[in-house]
Amino acid sequence: MIEAKHKPKKNVQLALLLRVETLTSLGLGLLISLAFTLAPTPLFQLLTHHREILDRIGNYTPWLLPIIGFGSVAFLLDGYFLGLTAGRLLLSVELIKTSPL
Repeated sequence: MIEAKHKPKKNVQLALLLRVETLTSLGLGLLISLAFTLAPTPLFQLLTHHREILDRIGNYTPWLLPIIGFGSVAFLLDGYFLGLTAGRLLLSVELIKTSPL
């Protein structure tokens, strides 16, 4: 149904946009979560000084990879399809929201 609305050239541009955004979103998210998984103590020490949290953080860091990975793809697709279906409405809302009163 989406393909019927757009011209073939625009479909190529949308496919390229989706590819670039997927690589950027997923790549950056997995890179950051991998850093926190491989070196949890020094990185989490930047966020908290509570010893009881830092002692147990190793149990939870492996969950960063799947949660951030799936989450980045989910938010990416959500924004992509929302932009396809309600792009003008979103643009109008953002313009009104950021305009001074």
